[in-house]
Amino acid sequence: MALTNSSNMPSLTSAALTGAASPDSLVASQSMAIVLERINRSGQVSAIQSFNQPTVNVGRAYDQDYIVDDAYVDALHARLVVSADDMTLTCIDLGSVNGIRIEPRLGKPFRVMGTAQLHSGDTIMIGRTRLRVMQGFQPVPPARAMTARHQGVRWLNQWRLALSLLAVLVMLFALDNYLDMPLQKHLARYVTESFYVAIACLIYAGFWSLINRSSRGDARFALHVVVACGGLLVLLIGHWALLWLRYHFASAVFWSFAQPVIVAAYLFAAAYVSVRLATRMGKVGVALLASILPLLMLASVLLKYYEKPRLHDVNYQRELVSPVINLRPSISSHDFVAKQARYYAKGDSSQSEPLQNEPSQKELLQSE
Repeated sequence: MALTNSSNMPSLTSAALTGAASPDSLVASQSMAIVLERINRSGQVSAIQSFNQPTVNVGRAYDQDYIVDDAYVDALHARLVVSADDMTLTCIDLGSVNGIRIEPRLGKPFRVMGTAQLHSGDTIMIGRTRLRVMQGFQPVPPARAMTARHQGVRWLNQWRLALSLLAVLVMLFALDNYLDMPLQKHLARYVTESFYVAIACLIYAGFWSLINRSSRGDARFALHVVVACGGLLVLLIGHWALLWLRYHFASAVFWSFAQPVIVAAYLFAAAYVSVRLATRMGKVGVALLASILPLLMLASVLLKYYEKPRLHDVNYQRELVSPVINLRPSISSHDFVAKQARYYAKGDSSQSEPLQNEPSQKELLQSE
């Protein structure tokens, strides 16, 4: 087989070999391109499609360039045209039933009467579908750098971490129930109640996942499970710390308001994190929304305090707030329950007078 002389063949440029176009053709192609961004109800872009052609037909028919699955859109609804002379963008109504509504970037919305001129970034409303029309030369903002917050969210959105926190939560709540009433015959009930807490966390995470899906397009269910479980674990540890503080630093007035304030702060923090992760609201809006429930809770506490103060309860509750530390090492479970019943009965029988001179638990144990 004879080899052809290369000198008789037409010369091939590097652009032809690589299939790349010349700079002039690239600029022209970019200028004629039309980009359609579909906007959801939350105002976010749900889909993007680019057309490297001067004319784009939009409708419900399957032979259209951009097919819209909307019962209120005609088979041949609209046509978008880019002029080759001045690169202007025009929208043409192809005799649709419901017409076309244009929402410009600047100015008031209006309806298309046959033909209307568009600018890159304007939005057209056909049926119930909103399409933002962009031209190929439209600049885009620079890419944003990933921050530590984004890395942290990505690390927390893991099922392994979510399931591990759920297991730890169940065990610690079962332990907390056992410490409150240390009877072995109720162990199954303690574990069952702990599983109810885990189910509540899953329901909470599912609620915020639905909001996350509608707002950001991503459910992040595992992330919301981690937030719910982590918040409850912090609250449980804080509850144990408060029991120790109330026992060693008894103050009727202080603890009547300090504990509700601490719980309200926890509710605010949990709601703030959930709303911030699930929505696109600003910091001020998130803070206002997250403060509704804590403020209502604090208002309820103040109303109850002014209606019927119960500061005298702190005196005999001081003998019971930390029974595990002060009673369990010295007495049996049966004696433990009996002593608690005696303390509560003594407190209920003296509603009018605070128990100022009652002996402490250590003195009662030593006397016995």
